[in-house]
Amino acid sequence: MRRFSIALIVTLAFGQQGLAHTVNGGENCLKIIETIGALEISADTVIEETADSCRIFDGHIKIDATVRYSFEELSVDGEGVIAALSEKSLPSSLNISAKNLHIQPVIDDKVFSYLLELQSPPFDVSFSIIWDESSASLRLVDASLSSQYIGRLALSGAFSNVSQPVASLFDTNPGPRIDSIRIVLEDRGLVGAFLVMPMSSFLEQARDPAAGVAAYQQTARDMIAGLPKAVADEGTKDVLTQFVDEFPRPSGIYEFVLTAGDGFSLEDVDVLPFMLEDRLTIEADYTETDLSLRSLEISN
Repeated sequence: MRRFSIALIVTLAFGQQGLAHTVNGGENCLKIIETIGALEISADTVIEETADSCRIFDGHIKIDATVRYSFEELSVDGEGVIAALSEKSLPSSLNISAKNLHIQPVIDDKVFSYLLELQSPPFDVSFSIIWDESSASLRLVDASLSSQYIGRLALSGAFSNVSQPVASLFDTNPGPRIDSIRIVLEDRGLVGAFLVMPMSSFLEQARDPAAGVAAYQQTARDMIAGLPKAVADEGTKDVLTQFVDEFPRPSGIYEFVLTAGDGFSLEDVDVLPFMLEDRLTIEADYTETDLSLRSLEISN
């Protein structure tokens, strides 16, 4: 999921720029997009530029050789964003959004491609940050994927020691620190649509997937039960266990907040279970919605 999000929200590339119709110049937008991504355009694409924004209408984002997404509108804006990104520096604020993304497989199997497009709902993505160069601190205002059909996954958080371009947040070497992360999941099928497939790579191919998921669930339950009170109270443990029990079909709204006393890097995530006791606290909350599976249960 992290790799997908980075590809979709941050690394937007550009090709065939001579075919686009530009409004109000557009030259700076072309330069910016060329430096940060994988965007495909056609004669139907329109690029609009203002002092602090670029907007692109009717294009495609290429994820890999077999998958691309069409979009209705993609925008990049923020205070001084045109000048900053033209110089390949980090602006004080940056907002990237794409509306009405829809998968368009690039495969030979036309029937499978048609069915995949038919069964994949359109969605929007958003990425917004505020950076303070003097304190080298960065606030992730929003990094989200949402669809009126299947729900919403949103991340926000605080980072420190950020003095490099946005991409350095995903490097372990420069040293940005994650101080806190908030995750909100409103699931109406989003987990099944976007998370289950990448996670299936962790399952043994010759083994019943249900048995493999059950084994991971039990491991997660044991780890949650063993969390010290300083890390997670009983209410948080109950919510975490409930989420694990419902996976891969959680329902309702789950909220998770991770706070680190002295921050941690993405390199630390690989050993996260071993650093919980003295470096991290977890809070979890659950809100039942009208569309939650529990709301559909028939009481005797």
